[in-house]
Amino acid sequence: MLTKFETKSNRVKGLSFHPIRPWILASLHNGVIQLWDYRMGTLLDRFEEHEGPVRGIHFHPSQPLFVSGGDDYKIKVWNYKLRRCLFTLLGHLDYIRTVFFHHESPWIVSASDDQTIRIWNWQNRSCIAVLTGHNHYVMSAVFHPDEDLLLSASLDQTIRIWDISGLRNRSPTSSFSSKDSFTADIFSSNEAFVRNVIESHFRGVNWASFHPTIPLIVSGGDDRQVKLTYLENGRTREIQTFYGHLNNVSCVMFHPSTSLIVSNSEDRTIRVWDPIRHTCLQTYRRENDRFWILAVHPKLNLIAAGHDSGMIVFKLDRERPPFYSVGKDLYYVKEGDVRLFDLEQGSDQSLYQLFVKPDIMSLLYSNSEYMVGSEVRGPIYEPPPRYMHVNTFENCILLTHDRDSPKYSLYFLGKKGRSTSSETIHGFGVAVFVGRNRFATLSTGEQLQVRDLRNEITKTISCPIPGAELVFPSRPGTILISNGEVVVLFDMTQRKILKELGCVHVKYVVWNEHMNRVALLSKHSITLASGKLEHLAVVHETVRVKSAVWDDSGVLLYTTLNHLKYCLPNGDTGIVRTLDNLIYLTRARGPAVAYLDREGNPGVLAVDPTEYAFKLLLLRKKYDEVQHLIAENRFDGQAMISYLCRKGFPEVALEFVRDDKTRFHLALEAGLLQVAVEAAQSLDTFEIWRKLGEEALAQGNVSIAELAYQRSKDLNKLIFLYIVTGNFDKLEKAGKLAEMRQDYMAQFLISFYLGDVNMRTQLLYSSGQMMMAMLYADTYQLSEWKPKLASLSTELQCDRPMKTGLLLPAIPVYPKTCSWPLLEWSNATSGGYSLFRRNPNALESFEEPTVTDYYEDALVAAEEEEESWIDHRSKERKEMTADTLKTFETSQTLLDDIAKSTNSNIFTNQPLETPAEKKEDTWEEEGWEEEDVHIDTQEEDIEFPNSDDHKNDEDQQQDWLNEPVSLRSDKLHSIATISGLQGMEYKTPEEKLSIRQVWSQIARSPSEYVVSGRLEEAIEMLKTELGFVSFEPLKSLLMDLYITSCSCVSMLPSLDSVPIYMLDGSQRRNTPKPYHRFEQMEKLIATAEQRMTAGKFSEAFSLYRQLIITLPFVIVDDDSQCSLCMEMLTTCREYIVGLMIRTKQAEAKSKGDTGRQLELAALMTHCNMLITHQQLALQAAMKLAYATKNYLYALTFAKRLLELAPSEEMENTAKKVMHFCERNPNNQNQLEYDIEQSNLTIDAGRLKPCMQPPTKSCVYCGACYDDSWQSMTCAVCQVAQVMELQDENRNAYAGLISLLHKTQISSTNRKF
Repeated sequence: MLTKFETKSNRVKGLSFHPIRPWILASLHNGVIQLWDYRMGTLLDRFEEHEGPVRGIHFHPSQPLFVSGGDDYKIKVWNYKLRRCLFTLLGHLDYIRTVFFHHESPWIVSASDDQTIRIWNWQNRSCIAVLTGHNHYVMSAVFHPDEDLLLSASLDQTIRIWDISGLRNRSPTSSFSSKDSFTADIFSSNEAFVRNVIESHFRGVNWASFHPTIPLIVSGGDDRQVKLTYLENGRTREIQTFYGHLNNVSCVMFHPSTSLIVSNSEDRTIRVWDPIRHTCLQTYRRENDRFWILAVHPKLNLIAAGHDSGMIVFKLDRERPPFYSVGKDLYYVKEGDVRLFDLEQGSDQSLYQLFVKPDIMSLLYSNSEYMVGSEVRGPIYEPPPRYMHVNTFENCILLTHDRDSPKYSLYFLGKKGRSTSSETIHGFGVAVFVGRNRFATLSTGEQLQVRDLRNEITKTISCPIPGAELVFPSRPGTILISNGEVVVLFDMTQRKILKELGCVHVKYVVWNEHMNRVALLSKHSITLASGKLEHLAVVHETVRVKSAVWDDSGVLLYTTLNHLKYCLPNGDTGIVRTLDNLIYLTRARGPAVAYLDREGNPGVLAVDPTEYAFKLLLLRKKYDEVQHLIAENRFDGQAMISYLCRKGFPEVALEFVRDDKTRFHLALEAGLLQVAVEAAQSLDTFEIWRKLGEEALAQGNVSIAELAYQRSKDLNKLIFLYIVTGNFDKLEKAGKLAEMRQDYMAQFLISFYLGDVNMRTQLLYSSGQMMMAMLYADTYQLSEWKPKLASLSTELQCDRPMKTGLLLPAIPVYPKTCSWPLLEWSNATSGGYSLFRRNPNALESFEEPTVTDYYEDALVAAEEEEESWIDHRSKERKEMTADTLKTFETSQTLLDDIAKSTNSNIFTNQPLETPAEKKEDTWEEEGWEEEDVHIDTQEEDIEFPNSDDHKNDEDQQQDWLNEPVSLRSDKLHSIATISGLQGMEYKTPEEKLSIRQVWSQIARSPSEYVVSGRLEEAIEMLKTELGFVSFEPLKSLLMDLYITSCSCVSMLPSLDSVPIYMLDGSQRRNTPKPYHRFEQMEKLIATAEQRMTAGKFSEAFSLYRQLIITLPFVIVDDDSQCSLCMEMLTTCREYIVGLMIRTKQAEAKSKGDTGRQLELAALMTHCNMLITHQQLALQAAMKLAYATKNYLYALTFAKRLLELAPSEEMENTAKKVMHFCERNPNNQNQLEYDIEQSNLTIDAGRLKPCMQPPTKSCVYCGACYDDSWQSMTCAVCQVAQVMELQDENRNAYAGLISLLHKTQISSTNRKF
């Protein structure tokens, strides 16, 4: 039983499926009616007008209506499009149990506790018949699906079949002239009468329903029985009773497509019955919820059940027909028959009959006779096999079922497609062909068995991954194995894993024709990989993925519940078409796909491949073919335009756009200013001209920038433009405009830039700045102003400054009236396609993933561009300081955000002490013989005036803003003419890659992501691979990695510093120099061991903490170094735990807790340290036990010390203690410590021995914890997450091994 949808609500009393849409109505006991989309799992609407429980609900088969009936005695007809009740039918005198629409006539039938059944005409809103005869509550009443019959069930222990054919003769518009005629008419026995009464139940009957095609009735009641009744020539005969329910049977129905019987009961079960074999096939049980109602979909294989706390929608089994496509042949199974369909000729033939499906009518009278002639009759319902594989060499097929437990069947096909049962082989497990005459089986999840075609085991292989569930075919000699978390490519000959890929719950595997691409299909995702299982892309869907097939061009076509979609090799997806019904793809060739529907019928569906063909050609840079498609102009809609813009091809998108606003924005993005001007002239808004001016100035196009500023009336920007270009004539006109607007500041700036002292003095005088005006006139010797200012000087009685100087006007930055080039000139026709020049700042990447030489190609490309990078070193030198500060700011902000996240649990009660922090030393009297040890184990916009305000002033002046501005004026000298480059045109070259961008392309490990500036990717990798959740301890480490990757050399004071990138000196590549190498880690751990031996525990603790968080950033060269790094991780964990124990010892000693002090000393002897340190720990524990008169413990420590071959002095001391303790075998304290337990596990949280197997562990360092540990962060490494062992999706070291292998690959790439 496959649950498709489930809700949580009040008790569900009524259910109804929509006949077409994926909707279901649920009426609740609290009076609410809910409309759900069971495919998307969303609540669409709620209807709340009933007062009390609503027990009956039903969709109209063709109109947007549904009807409901409840305990308020009302029947309501609703329109779900209008979202309201249309009208209410009144007449019943008690609770209404069920309501149903007629499939053809405008009728509604209702059953009520008033012991009547009423038939209503919902078009004229009247009751046309009242059926009486039951003498107890009528629990259900339904129409026959074809005939004019009505079936009712009542608590009077009877089932009645009513003939309502007479109601068809009544006119729908007939009315009643009096009350008497109305009563006589609706109770007339001529129009509706009882044909049969069934009295097979001995208690009340709760439900009865018709079979959709066969004259059968199924019923269930309070006698806990399900009964099957046969209608024969107007007579009824009970033919079968099903026993098994332990309480009242609430509802019972026939399965919509298999003739099985489905019933539910107040005993909290749903049962599926086989009417032929007289057995219960399946039982679905809920612990606390009683079932009340069932509903079956009229067209699909769906069943819904309502219970006390909601409802469920389910299927009995999967409907996907098993198939196998090879070349033009399609093998598939349909209704127990293996068939072969020729996809080219369209012929279909039967190859092998798995079983003969019995006819339910022919076996109604037989008890257990399944043999008919020489044929073996199969069950009435058999779920389809899950997988099918075909061996065309030996002409045999493998079918795998997984309903109860996986089992396989091997069938041999003769020349005529027939065989006998002796040629069939069965077994348990999942099977797949691995050779011409071999197939592999996986049954227990622990062993792979290779068998020959006689089912004899030829080879047994241990399963390479734990918990293996499924096996899939692969290239010759290999096999794909999945355990629900990862998929591995396993070599059957070498017996080793070739590649591992993380992919959750893979259901199906689809290979392309050349076996160099594979798609791994999960429930809601598709993972694309190469033939060597190298990851290419992943696609996520919100609905279920049903099937997939590869196109000839390398595009993956796949289906969901309602769409046929495509997926490009880089992971880009799109919709090909909408599907009316679900299909399963089997083959894709050109503009058509072959498929199977749910019933197993083959077909061919026409598709339009233009969209994904265009994107694929663009992805593979086949621009000739792309231009041909553009010329045909076969694309419409905003989706393609948006796609091209995201991928960095706005020029291509311009070819499809006619809207001026869209063309304007695309032209700006593509840098096509001429196209943008044409669109801006059509739109003519301030915002459009402002954006055009900004872009034109950024590209250095003076004429277009001037036009834009004039049209937008941006005086300040015009002044700036004229100053930069030295256009003083127009700058003077701008001053006149500023004077009319009374903009004194703009006038003053213009006078200053023009060097007009008279204007400046006049402005100061007019604005009241008398002293400034006098100073200007005197400084510049303005004789005409002296008479005016002479008297003024006397009035003001002030002296002018003795030292004055002349102000020089501004010098133009670029004293030309033409546009200036930003980059070099090149011949646009010398090669390439300027139309397909991609924007390097596009929002999304657009490269087809490669699987063999991708990183090597990136290195080669970087080396080829190294010389070009040197040419632009001056530009990068200017940006170096700003980029560095920006990166540091981003990195710091990101770390702070992560640290403050509530989910990260970074900040603990006490901050982490790092080696760089200078705190008070908490390690007092360090040394192996002392017990006082303590360590901290926790951590503004320009506005223009209204044009109407200055309309009169502007009419009086010469409107120089409206003068025609020629974009290619004869007065402007083109740069091509000046430079002698006639016949050339400007072409924007592609942006070169910087060193950090090259590092970003080749980055594979966290350290490489950090030095390239991609801190987010590094943190995400640490989260994914190692389970890191706390990044506060990594702050200084990440900053050091980034800072040390680049240095700056100071030049002249007027010049910026020159960036010097730290490159790998041993290679001739632009690869970063490794900051943390394996050799450094060896020296670091050796230093830590020396400090440990010397008893300097604080220094040793800091070194081990530094080492354990640095290991993910180490660069290794080979597998041996990778293995040694794993040993270092284990060593660091053990020493950190030991030093944490040492801290607790000091605390216990200060409190005088001798027992706890000795217990901790005993635990430290179980830390896996060097032999020297174990000897020291045992010696300290022995002396402490001896001093506290715990002689039995001291004896144990002495014996363990002697086993480690200590020094002569230690040996003598141990022997003396042992001799004394053997004579006094007793203890002063009882400890939580078992001296007989040699392999003791330490709880890193409580620092106590684990009496039971630990239930939690750190996903990075492997430290163990019990259920009492509540923190999410590990106390040992302080960076990784603590998870339940049964929920852990990785072992303790898998993530670090993966990261170290990536650094190994990176270092290998550097060597070539």
